[in-house]
Amino acid sequence: MSVYTEMHKKYGNPYYVAEFRLFMLNDCFKTCENCFYHRAGNQLDNYAEIKKFALELKENKYQLETCYLLPTDFFENKDNYTLVERDDVKEILSLFLYTGIASTLEGELDFSVLPKLVAETGIQQIELQVNLINEKLFNEEYFLEVKENISKLRNLLNDKIVFNLALNLGREITDKEFERVHHFVLELSDDGILEINFTFLYNNNIQKKIKDQKLLESLKSMKKLSGMYNKEESKYNDRTLLRKPAFIFKEDKTFIAPIIPFDEYAFVENTTFELGEVSFDGFLNTLNEIEKINKPIINECLKCELLNTCMGKAYLAAAHSFNLPCFLGV
Repeated sequence: MSVYTEMHKKYGNPYYVAEFRLFMLNDCFKTCENCFYHRAGNQLDNYAEIKKFALELKENKYQLETCYLLPTDFFENKDNYTLVERDDVKEILSLFLYTGIASTLEGELDFSVLPKLVAETGIQQIELQVNLINEKLFNEEYFLEVKENISKLRNLLNDKIVFNLALNLGREITDKEFERVHHFVLELSDDGILEINFTFLYNNNIQKKIKDQKLLESLKSMKKLSGMYNKEESKYNDRTLLRKPAFIFKEDKTFIAPIIPFDEYAFVENTTFELGEVSFDGFLNTLNEIEKINKPIINECLKCELLNTCMGKAYLAAAHSFNLPCFLGV
């Protein structure tokens, strides 16, 4: 019996999707609170290998959902347009339902080149993640700027673009901030869900101990933010690393991201989460390695009805990696 068959037997065989996260964008000049991404020096040279892997996933019945272009504000640097026009990049993007880009959508921005870019690159649809600027949440002018820029993009691209909102975490948010974020989501988001970015996990200048603490504080915020989730979908859904893997392509390495409740992917820069080779077999082999540390963290895990949920998302592996407690008790 193959490893893949064993995984299907363990998790069932629903609709399988995959997403890619390509760290390839540079020169963002913003200094948003809780953004610890490196805004220069991001480069990928293995686009052919990435495309081959994407095709291999399709052959194994995966739907290629979103290919995110990261980590900086897409509209901050016009060179990003040229990068997307590269043939090897276009070939990858054309395989996915969505091309994901991020922006604060702050200020007066020129989007006029975007319709042509979308048409010429074979992008099926853009998923624009609006990264909220924490320190400007209560600035009404900022809210109106974001709203206006969303309207401009809708007018330009119609159904070729969808919007969701994201927040950089690294500390526990206040009740007042929660209410304001909820207002942004209700007014501006297409899916009604707030995405979370753990940008501090990507910065090697931050000590491991501090990353552990920031992630713990983020868990507290996520528990609070879960109150605005779409009530039609359980907070504890069946999404797993097999059913919806997120692959992170950073420099010459490829990682799979564990899922932190409530359903946000985290970056773990160690060999357990790194693909030995960029292939479907490499993906399954990495899952096997993750399983070795994806073990209960407290005795109560063994009796918990959410044990399979945590294991499927590899939360327990992440908890061992970052010294996290049971998320129910934070």
